[in-house]
Order: sequence, then structure tokens, then C-alpha cells
Amino acid sequence: MLRLLDGEPIAAGGDARQVRLWLLKTWLLLAHPAAEYKDPLLADAIAPWHSAPAELYTWLVDETGEPPASLSAWAHRYEPPYRQDVNVPVIVLPNVRTGSQTWTFECFELSLQTVNVTLLFHPGWPIDHPGELEGTVVQLWPADLEVEIPVLPQSNHRPVLWRPSPWRLTFRDGTYRRETVPPLRAGTEPADLVRHLLL
Repeated sequence: MLRLLDGEPIAAGGDARQVRLWLLKTWLLLAHPAAEYKDPLLADAIAPWHSAPAELYTWLVDETGEPPASLSAWAHRYEPPYRQDVNVPVIVLPNVRTGSQTWTFECFELSLQTVNVTLLFHPGWPIDHPGELEGTVVQLWPADLEVEIPVLPQSNHRPVLWRPSPWRLTFRDGTYRRETVPPLRAGTEPADLVRHLLL
């Protein structure tokens, strides 16, 4: 982890696996509803994942388990000074109902010194992160855990903004599947992508 903070890559193999898992586990626990923050600034700024299902955390205590497919994580390095006047793409995170299941998509973004990590809960709906195409982020998960983590790209602004949607999308039975829903992407409302699948 220190090498990432110093702007160095993490070699393929066990080191890359440990760093990826440490970041995923730590960020997921930081987003847990029971997490307590002594710093009042953090406590006010962080929205816990109250709606996340309990099974999202079971892999944390299973030594052989891998992170669930419903999670994604990306990282980059902040390059000060931070700019807020940049036109940043926005991806809307929906609320989904299918059958008896209801999910609220969640985002947790936090920086450790200069390393910024975004953790996303998006069960069953792929994401097209614009930063992956532009090379402004490195995807930590889903990925082969032992693949090298390259030098993190630097940026003086967020590569994407994640905006929760106030609306719930109710899918017709059997239509909400990863192979049937187009990926969420910047500049497009989720409902416009799946209108033909909704009740």
C-alpha cells in the first residue's frame, strides 16, 4: 500500500492481491452502517450503506472468498490543487426492484492521503466508467486480484460524479439480468436505458 501512496506500481502476484483485498475490505467496512467516525467532518460527510444486504459482508470472514460481483472499485491519485470547475461526467445510480428484491445502488468514495478509491455497489447492472476508457482510473475490482496494479493516474479533479436517483425502477419478472441491461453510463438516465424492461 505504501508504494501506491508513493506513486509506484504494485507487482503482480501476492502483493497485488493483498493490496486489492485490503482496499476493498477496508472501504466496505468504512461504509458499514455500524462504522463510527470520531472526526465530525468525516461523520457528517460520509453516508453509510444502510440499504446494503448483509450478505455483502459475508466474504470478509471467509478466507477463501472473493469480493462479490455486485461490487466495483477504482482508484486514482489526487494532484493538488483540487479543482471543482471542471466539467465532470455524471453517472446516475438507480434504485431497482425486481420480483421481491429491492436494491439501492451505493457509492463510497474516500481518499487516503493522495490515493482516492471509489467503491460501488451495483448488483446485476454493469458500469461503463469513463475513466477506464480515458486512462484516468485503475480498476481494482472486478479484476484478477493478482494482476499488477500500475502507477495510479493523477488528476486534480474527480473523474466522475455519482448521483443517486430518487426514482425506483421496477422491472418486469425475469428481465433484470446482467446480459439484458445496457451498462450505466455518463450522461444517460438509467430509465432511458431499460425503459423496454420496466413495468
